[in-house]
Amino acid sequence: MIGLAGLGGAGKGEVKELLLAHRRGTTIHLRTIVEEELARAGRPVTNQSLREEATRLRELEGPAALARRASPKVLAALDAYATVVVDSIKSADETRVFRATVPARFVVLAVLARPELRFERLAARGLPWDMHDRASFDWRDQVESGWGTGDAVAQADYRIVNEGSREELAAKVQAFLAWLDRGESTGGT
Repeated sequence: MIGLAGLGGAGKGEVKELLLAHRRGTTIHLRTIVEEELARAGRPVTNQSLREEATRLRELEGPAALARRASPKVLAALDAYATVVVDSIKSADETRVFRATVPARFVVLAVLARPELRFERLAARGLPWDMHDRASFDWRDQVESGWGTGDAVAQADYRIVNEGSREELAAKVQAFLAWLDRGESTGGT
């Protein structure tokens, strides 16, 4: 089980695609839990609504609310697939829940990029929850940082800086997979 940590636009989606191109697996999106809550409330999925609802759930159920809700899905996926990628870990509390769920089989991979590049990527990506102005981007980073994303990244088992080409990222993902196959337990970059 691989948990992806990092702020929006760092390239977690690309990393996930590269991981699953090399390992038979699936993805559990923590965002889906929030989207389901928004659908039940009849609210649209936007940058603001996703973060407001995720914050509300964390306030009601604790900082690891999304991880706890996702754990049964993760366990079911692990029965069916060799690799499960959890996208996207936003706190050390979520990491602790998943480490307790699958103690010997959970690794956190942090994906990092500088803010200017992340903003450019998100503005160009065009997903419903992406933003196109810097103020919305900065607000998103502030909210996600308030959840503890920096702690999740700091405690990651391995880190990839994604500021180059797709080929460079693919090589970094290959290095991560080689590290994973060696069974090393301390972080790499």
